[in-house]
Amino acid sequence: MLLSTHLIEGVERVFDAVMMVVDGRLLRSGKVADVRRIGDGSLEMAFKRLVAAHE
Repeated sequence: MLLSTHLIEGVERVFDAVMMVVDGRLLRSGKVADVRRIGDGSLEMAFKRLVAAHE
């Protein structure tokens, strides 16, 4: 199943893998637990850090 959403909290409860995409660019994909480590346990923080690193 593939779902596109801006509701990061829901992703953590429903899916075990995630892809983070900005402006059509894939920033990161992998297991939720692995991506959360980038954000010190938070998918939202991981997303913010990945966006900042790719700007």
